[in-house]
Amino acid sequence: MRVLPKVGYALLMVAGWGCQATQPNSSAPTFRGPVVEVSPSGTRFLIQDEPPGASTGRIWVGVFNDTRIRRSNGSPARASDIRPRMVLSVWTNHILETDPAQTVADTIVVESKLP
Repeated sequence: MRVLPKVGYALLMVAGWGCQATQPNSSAPTFRGPVVEVSPSGTRFLIQDEPPGASTGRIWVGVFNDTRIRRSNGSPARASDIRPRMVLSVWTNHILETDPAQTVADTIVVESKLP
């Protein structure tokens, strides 16, 4: 498992990621898919955006203190509630083009758990 190095976090913070919250009701999510892996810290989630089951189309989604996390019914959720196979909708304004891609979420909606 690869971990985002400290330099990557510094770059994300310098770029001002997560500073502008995007409202989920105002537009479609930037990414949507099931959680494939949760980092040991529980603050990053690898989701399969498109196509499902492929090795490409994955993105690491990071969570900062100002990231809004909620369930599809609108109730609040925490990063520690997120587990593999849960489907997330993610709103973000910035993407680090690596393989897999990386971002810090402005808003995460925990939609469902796959069967």
